[in-house]
This record gives sequence, C-alpha cells and structure tokens, in this order.
Amino acid sequence: MTVLNINKLSFYVLLLSVAFTQILVVGAVPYQDSDDTDDVCDQMFEENPNEAIRPDFVTIEHQEARQQLVDEGLSEEQAAHSLTALWTLKNNTDKVRWAEKQERLENLQQGEEEENEQRQQALRDEEEAA
Repeated sequence: MTVLNINKLSFYVLLLSVAFTQILVVGAVPYQDSDDTDDVCDQMFEENPNEAIRPDFVTIEHQEARQQLVDEGLSEEQAAHSLTALWTLKNNTDKVRWAEKQERLENLQQGEEEENEQRQQALRDEEEAA
C-alpha cells in the first residue's frame, strides 16, 4: 500500500466511525452523573443484543448516514455494507457485555442466596440452643 492509500484508508475508518456514532446517537443512553455503572448497564441493555435484528442500511431511514459515506467516495453499496459491518461489530461487543452482565447478576443472586441460607441456619441454630 502506498502512503496515499494508507492515509485514505485511515480517513475512511475515521469517517465510518463518525457515521456509526451518528447511528448510535438514536439509541444512546442519556448521561447520568453517577458512579453506579450497573444502572447505566441496565439502561444500555434493556434488550438482549443476542435478539437484535440488524437494520437494513439500504432503506431511506439510513440515507443520511449512507450519504455521508457516498460524499467521501464510497458507492451506495459500499456505504451500506460498511454501516452493516460497523453495526455487527457494535452488536458483537454488546453481546459480550450482555453476557458479562448476566454473569454478574447470577453471581449476585447466588451470593444473596448463600447469605440468606446462612441467616436461616443461624436462626435454626439459635432456636436449637434455646
């Protein structure tokens, strides 16, 4: 690859990032001034990303995002393909985060169950001692 091609490729990657960011703004989580990241995660993943349906980036709904890429030299088909690839990458990341969140929730539930069992056992022990 020549330097020109590498610079052009870098520019396209940047442009795709900007276009994809605009797509994500539609479903963005509002900023919360909070340290409680679990609440933010709950809002981010109200829907299971494993059940997400990939948008059809050829439709009029996504014309503006495609047009930005077309204006930079991509064909309509390339723009739609690029947006699809970016959506897929984001969805795969969301799936990993979803799985991590589910694991944390299961661990919390298991910890709570163990604590409840310990409390119940302590109460039974006290009753037997009395």
